[in-house]
Amino acid sequence: GHDALMYRTEGLSKAEREMVVVATSAVNDCHYCVIAHGAILRIYAKDAMVADQVAVNYRKADITERQKAMLDFAVKVCKSPGEVGEADHAALAAHGFSAEDIWDIGAISAFFGLDNELNGQQAAFAQQQLTMLSDQLANVESKLQTMSSAGRTANPTELRELATAVRGLKTQTDQVDSSLS
Repeated sequence: GHDALMYRTEGLSKAEREMVVVATSAVNDCHYCVIAHGAILRIYAKDAMVADQVAVNYRKADITERQKAMLDFAVKVCKSPGEVGEADHAALAAHGFSAEDIWDIGAISAFFGLDNELNGQQAAFAQQQLTMLSDQLANVESKLQTMSSAGRTANPTELRELATAVRGLKTQTDQVDSSLS
């Protein structure tokens, strides 16, 4: 999937492929992909500013009209795929894009649209899990504070319960952390 789309040597340049990812990821509010693929775009384009320009407003970016037409199509595939038609293909062909290039632009836009959605869902899940862990940690801290203010030490049963709760928090934290990797 990813490698077949992004590392092809025919047709679109590597920088153009990354432009598609940055533009569509910006439309999808996937900050991770904008940053990660923006860094790659800067390297391939040998231009420190192009990724930021494409992410903010590719229509005003310092790129060619051909590249703007490519990104118009990519964003349309991303935002309004049901509206893509022959006129869009003809516009790209007028800029010298082959049928295979047009396929690649659409495929990259669609692939990263899905990737952006999955990244967003993963981030929402992680935030939910971290909120739950924070609440559980506050509960453990409250129990310890209550014992301390009462001037007493925990009995063996309470210590086991607290140790179990802390181990559970550690396990859950590790699971959330590994889901983000």
